[in-house]
Amino acid sequence: MSPLKPEYARGRQSRTKPVTLAEVHAAADKLESRHRRIYERIMARITGGGRERPAAPGAVDPTLESRAAEVVAREAARRATRDGRR
Repeated sequence: MSPLKPEYARGRQSRTKPVTLAEVHAAADKLESRHRRIYERIMARITGGGRERPAAPGAVDPTLESRAAEVVAREAARRATRDGRR
């Protein structure tokens, strides 16, 4: 949703509306939750979505490191192609 209310967006003389501190905090919370979801999605991809349970508390998944490397490499390749690099 646009931060501009329709009555402000339509007017030529006034492009922006005054923003309250509460609106700033709400926007920051929304952005933070979006970043948290993105982070959780990446971590789920790295750890296999949490479907696999470790054998014992504190046990390390032996494929975790290679999965993390694959995800990082895939993400770097995707960004490189998006930016036009090779």
